[in-house]
Amino acid sequence: MRDQQINSFYKGMQKDLGNTMPQEGLYTHAENVRVTTSGGPGESAILVNVKGNKQVLDLKFTVSNSTIIPELDEFGRLTGKQIVHTSIHGELPCEFLGYTVIRNTLIIFSNVRYMLAFPTNALGGIGFSGTNTIHTVELDDLSTPTLIYDNKNLNFSFSHPIKAIGRYESEAIQRIYFTDNKNPVRSLNIKDPNIENLTVDKLDLNPPVNLVHLGL
Repeated sequence: MRDQQINSFYKGMQKDLGNTMPQEGLYTHAENVRVTTSGGPGESAILVNVKGNKQVLDLKFTVSNSTIIPELDEFGRLTGKQIVHTSIHGELPCEFLGYTVIRNTLIIFSNVRYMLAFPTNALGGIGFSGTNTIHTVELDDLSTPTLIYDNKNLNFSFSHPIKAIGRYESEAIQRIYFTDNKNPVRSLNIKDPNIENLTVDKLDLNPPVNLVHLGL
């Protein structure tokens, strides 16, 4: 059995010297470690391994289109009602751009790139111009992200990461503020029951004001 050798780096890290010039009691490099000590004067410390990251989410955007068709009765006659028919063409990955947290809710901003065509589509291929998305994820259950808003007019870009903050006001008002330093600063209540019908201009924190010239 080989003899074990215990190295004691009681002098700490030394980055000024080259690796070919080791000094007793010093170490020159360390990754994924944490120095742990009880904090008492004159006490030694230990190096412990820090666990790495692991992927727990795989955000996807489902590309679909809806068509309104007239409803027919069993005899093929029009009933005067309409049916919404939704066709799903495929899924595209969401590119992470930024995030914020409100209590136990993680809010993720992402970009979905355009797709020239889905070749396996039953329609023989359909184009997709891309979009921008906002998902929420409950931190107690990271496996179930929820798409709360998508609109390509948000004009997100992978070259402009998003900075955001979240504020909890009440159960019905949980607001996020976000900017990418390219588009206007925007705000969105993630608990708004009408959220999917909001246009992008309704999110602007400082909406444009049109002044009317009054003639005298």
